[in-house]
Amino acid sequence: MPYATNREVRIYYESEGDGLPVVMLHGALQSLESWRVAGYTEAMRASHQLVLVDARGHGRSDKPHDLNAYFADLMAEDVIAVLDQMRIAEAAFVGFSLGGDVGYRVAAKWPHRLTALAIGGAHPFGNETSDVMLRRLKAQGIGALLEGREALDAREREIIASNDAEALIACLQGQAASASVAGSLSTLVCPTLLYVGASDRRADQMRQAAAILPNAELRILPDVDHVGAFYRSELVIPIVRDFLNSISEDSPTTAS
Repeated sequence: MPYATNREVRIYYESEGDGLPVVMLHGALQSLESWRVAGYTEAMRASHQLVLVDARGHGRSDKPHDLNAYFADLMAEDVIAVLDQMRIAEAAFVGFSLGGDVGYRVAAKWPHRLTALAIGGAHPFGNETSDVMLRRLKAQGIGALLEGREALDAREREIIASNDAEALIACLQGQAASASVAGSLSTLVCPTLLYVGASDRRADQMRQAAAILPNAELRILPDVDHVGAFYRSELVIPIVRDFLNSISEDSPTTAS
């Protein structure tokens, strides 16, 4: 199985498709399989090399139980470790929610490694962790997070149910303790797409981010909430694919 290692934590990844490399990083509770379940990979692999990554604490990546292992900068390093192992010099990045927060940090610390940035349902002004979610996780385990998600595909419910509750708690706490990258926004010059559901409570902060980023466009998805901005892929895929297709494909893809 393909793993990259960052500070003794193994990060699982897969690659499929041909074309401009695109790293794809999912949200909390999900795994790289979530992109497949929601139809993203089938729609995008003909025109792009998709590098699908399991965030630490998720999927087949290692799942430490120490919140210090989940600071967002470490998760950004994980992305670079995967790119280095694959000998990819530059790639576009697509991230949703947790994955989007990591994307801002990759762009801030390694701007020369990104050709474009597409972020859904995430802002760069600091993470918010629901105390209610943490209490439910601690008291009831992962099963508590399946309540109200009956409409999800059965495979996606399996992905959520397979999470390690202690690792997820540590991940949420580590993310909440991570420093904001808002001060770096004005320096993030790569082409950037932000998209968010109109009823997502993050929408206003993403509007603020779009106003500060030098080279960003913002797409608001009407009648869509936070979760819908991932699973309503029939709305999201055309936006993301058109954005990626607008990026020049003549950049180098193999590290020297």
